[in-house]
Amino acid sequence: MSLTQLTVAAVAVAVAAASVAVVEREGVDISNPDPPATVRPPSAVTLACPNSAPDRAMKTRVFGVSPDTGKARGSLRFETLAPAPVPLETTRAVKVPLDKPLERKDGPSVLVQARGGLAPGTTAYQYSALQGQRRSGVAISACTEARREWWFSGVDANVGATSRLVLTNPTPGITVVDVAIFGRHGAVSAAGAVDIPLAPYTRKSIDLARLAPGAANATVRVRASRGRLTAAVATTKVNGVTPAGADWIPAAEPPRRDVLVVGGPPQAQRQQLMLTNPGSRQALVQGEALTSSGPFLPSALADLTIPPRSVLVTDITDVVDNASTALHLTSSVEVTAGVVSTVSSPGPEFAVSTTSETLTSRPAVLPFLRDLRTTVCFAMADRAGAAATVVYVDKQGAKMQRRQIQVRGGASTCRRLVPGPGSAYALVSSDSPGVVQAAAHFSGPAGLSTVAIAPGPWEVVRPAVEPAPSRPALARRSSGVRGGDRRSASRSRPPMAPADLAWTVPVRSSGGAARDFGRPAVADRVGESQQVIHRSRLGRRPRLVAVARDGGSPPTVPRAEVGRRSAARHRKAQRPAVVA
Repeated sequence: MSLTQLTVAAVAVAVAAASVAVVEREGVDISNPDPPATVRPPSAVTLACPNSAPDRAMKTRVFGVSPDTGKARGSLRFETLAPAPVPLETTRAVKVPLDKPLERKDGPSVLVQARGGLAPGTTAYQYSALQGQRRSGVAISACTEARREWWFSGVDANVGATSRLVLTNPTPGITVVDVAIFGRHGAVSAAGAVDIPLAPYTRKSIDLARLAPGAANATVRVRASRGRLTAAVATTKVNGVTPAGADWIPAAEPPRRDVLVVGGPPQAQRQQLMLTNPGSRQALVQGEALTSSGPFLPSALADLTIPPRSVLVTDITDVVDNASTALHLTSSVEVTAGVVSTVSSPGPEFAVSTTSETLTSRPAVLPFLRDLRTTVCFAMADRAGAAATVVYVDKQGAKMQRRQIQVRGGASTCRRLVPGPGSAYALVSSDSPGVVQAAAHFSGPAGLSTVAIAPGPWEVVRPAVEPAPSRPALARRSSGVRGGDRRSASRSRPPMAPADLAWTVPVRSSGGAARDFGRPAVADRVGESQQVIHRSRLGRRPRLVAVARDGGSPPTVPRAEVGRRSAARHRKAQRPAVVA
C-alpha cells in the first residue's frame, strides 16, 4: 500500500471517530429505539363476581354500570360462568345501571361483560344479605378483572370461623394456582396448596381450614403460575351458636415499603392491625396514625419488628379511639397490612380494611344499597391536602347532586352520604390523582361491611409489537422424513413483546387451509394479555401467533421460510397467519 493510500485511510478513520464523538457529545441516540407503547381506553372488560348460590338464609344481588361519558356504541351484560354462557340481563345505555337479584340457577358465578363504548370504567359489585340461624350479616364484594396475583389480610380459619377461598377462571385457558398462607408463627405448609388446576370458565371453592387449620389472623397469597384468575375470600363467624357476622375480605394491594390503610368503621369497638412480612428478611416498621385532626406518632406503632414470612398482630383500639383513623406505615422491606374491626351492637359483626388503589380524576363507582347507611372515608399521607368530588346519579343515568369534600393532608376525612330519592350510585374522584385512598363503610340493622373505592379499568397499555427481522432466505434442506415427503422448515417467530399479548382463536395454517383451532393448547405467560401457542388438529408443529389486545389491529406475523418447493406451494406457504 502506497503512502497516499495510507494517508487517505487515516484521514477517513479520523473523520469517522470525530463524527461519533460529536454525536455522543450532543446526546444523540444512534441506536434503534424500541417503539413506544400506547395507552388507550379498553374495548372489552370482563369482571367476575365471586357469587354464592342463594338460599333461604341469603339473598344476593349484582350491580353494574359503565360511567363513561363517551358516545361510542357498546353493551353491558350479565351472564353465567360457563363455556356457553346464558345472558341474564343486558343494557346498551351509558350510565344506566344493571341491578339484578340472583337465583340459584344463575350460579356458581356471574360474569360482567362490557364491550365497545361501555367498557371504559365499568364497575360491578355483589351484595348479599344473610339472615339465618348459623349465618347473618352483610357481605359486599367488588367484581374484579382476572390477574396473576392476589393478597388478602385478616383471614380467620380458627375455631368459630369459616373462611372459603373462591377461585374463578373467567378465561378460555387453563389456569394453575399456588396458594401461600402466612400466620403468626410463619408460613403454613399445606398439602394441596400448590398446582391447583382451574379449567376454563370454572370456579373452585376451598375451605381454608383444610389448608391451615386453626390459623387466625392470617394472610393469604394467591398466585397463578399459568393463566389468570380472580380470587375472593368469604368469612363467616359464630360465637357459640350465635352468628357473629359474615363478609367478603377485600383484596389488598401487593406488598410495598410505604403502606396506607384507610381506617375502619367509626362505630367499631375493637380494631386490630395485621402486618405481614412475606419476604425472607426481618421487617422494621414505623407507623403514624392519621386522625381527623392530623397525624401523630403512637407508641404502639413504633419500632415494630416482623419475622420473615410471618404476621404481626397489634391491637390499635386505644390508638383509633372509636374513630375512623387511617394508618401510614413505612417498612425496611415490603409488607402488606389490614385492619380488622368488630362491633357488638346492634349485633356482633366485623369488617376488614386493607390497602387499595388511589383515586384518580376518572370517577370510581360507589353503589347505594337499600336499607344501609353509607359513610365514605378518605385518607392521604401527603401533607398538601386535596379535594374529592362526589356526584349522585339516578337510575336513568342523570346527575342529581354534586358534592365537594376537602380532604385534609396527613389526616383521615369521613363523610356520610345521604342520597336523594331515586339515587342509584355515586361517582367519586379526586383532583390530586395518586395520593388519596378511599373506602366505603355500609352499616344497618342487617350488618356491617367495608369496600375499597377504586376506579375501574379506564386505560390499558398496549405494547408495541413489530415483526422480527427475516432470516436470510437460504434453503435449509434437512434429511427427509418418511421417504423425503416432509422436510423441516426454518421458521422465523414473532418477537416476544415486553408485555403479554392477547390470544386469538381462528388461525390459518401454513398449508393455506383455514381451520378453527379452538382454544389454545398452551397459554404461555398470561398477564393482562398473553402469547398463545396454537396447535393444529393435524398434528403440525405448534405455531406462535401474536395478536394485539382489545380489538386492535393484529401485528404482522412473519412469513414462514421454507425449503425447496414448487413455486405454487411456496407462494401458498408464504401466506401470513390470518385472524378470522
